[in-house]
Amino acid sequence: MGKAVQISSTGEAFPRPYTKSDGLAAYFDQGALYFVITLANPTPDEISGIRRGAARYGVYVSDAIPFIILDFKTAKTSFDCYINILREEHPLARDAFLSEDPESCLLTVFLVDWKTGTLEGLRTVGAEHDFMATIRSACLEQLARYSSEKEVTKYGQKVLGSFSTPDLIKKARMYKA
Repeated sequence: MGKAVQISSTGEAFPRPYTKSDGLAAYFDQGALYFVITLANPTPDEISGIRRGAARYGVYVSDAIPFIILDFKTAKTSFDCYINILREEHPLARDAFLSEDPESCLLTVFLVDWKTGTLEGLRTVGAEHDFMATIRSACLEQLARYSSEKEVTKYGQKVLGSFSTPDLIKKARMYKA
């Protein structure tokens, strides 16, 4: 997906496309997986809790689709999304992520105020090896199993519509951040 995301400080305009609603999305960039949390007018407690508070992350796989959960206890909020590797239109970005050294497990989470486009928070987490290995394995299986992005999206939306985030947390393997 081109150049890596480069941010010098919070308060800047976020330089990548993002969802114009509250939620979580996963993106690939130069072999890395990063997450963008979008909130309208995040409160100081949400910003602080996402940036520095107690947190967990997890993965649940269903039919070769990894569902990611970010749970911020201090901010009293959690988010979920699924990874559709077929959505990545740049094969080199997809291949870079899939072939990345599994020992390289850095997760980057951006908090963006979707009303203003401003970066409100940034957090990096050294993810557990098996978390990233589970995601990569599911994505490889996804490439073999599904013929289109739309197929993955249909099933991913069905699962998200069937389970609340607390339900997904119960199904997922969760890790402390």
